[in-house]
Amino acid sequence: MTEEQKRQYYSEVIPAKRLAVFEAATAGRALDSEEELMQKLFCRRHGNVRREKYDTYLQVMFDFMGLSRQKPLLQRTALSKVRKDYEILGFALAQERGGEGMELLRREIRNAADRYFNTCRDSDYAKVLGLVKAGKAQKMARIREDAAHLVSGYKKSCGLDRLPDNSGEMAAWTAVFTDAVQASFDTFEKDFMQENGVQEY
Repeated sequence: MTEEQKRQYYSEVIPAKRLAVFEAATAGRALDSEEELMQKLFCRRHGNVRREKYDTYLQVMFDFMGLSRQKPLLQRTALSKVRKDYEILGFALAQERGGEGMELLRREIRNAADRYFNTCRDSDYAKVLGLVKAGKAQKMARIREDAAHLVSGYKKSCGLDRLPDNSGEMAAWTAVFTDAVQASFDTFEKDFMQENGVQEY
């Protein structure tokens, strides 16, 4: 795939449309090793793409937000739970391709975070959170809380924030995940504030 095709693939948040971009870009030839990993990560995340709401990456994000809201767990228990979620995301699979694999996974996680934050624009999000009558600034503040749970909250609750940077794959995988989510939120926040004229929240 060309860089432009990959940009289109990772900027689209609807699974069926992403799949269409991928299939059009790779039609009539064998996949190269990078494309094979992209396909494996997509299938790991969405399974049967016809089930539009099925997204294991979003399920992991909800799991992490739940962990963030809980009282701190025993570190061994917490790390075991997070490791299982990292396996679901495909970190071990991506690591087989080194830095290139981690970059592809980072972009897939970023896409999932984009999909989540985009849903925060919907009225259903406000209804679920009881924010129907809330102002735009209040809604932005609530979305920021979600981002904080995903970037720092679950790390603190599970003791990941106390791992040294050289502690191996858990620290490295955590950095990939949180960097991807933070980048997604930063873009969403800027766009939301411009679209809605929000100055402070």
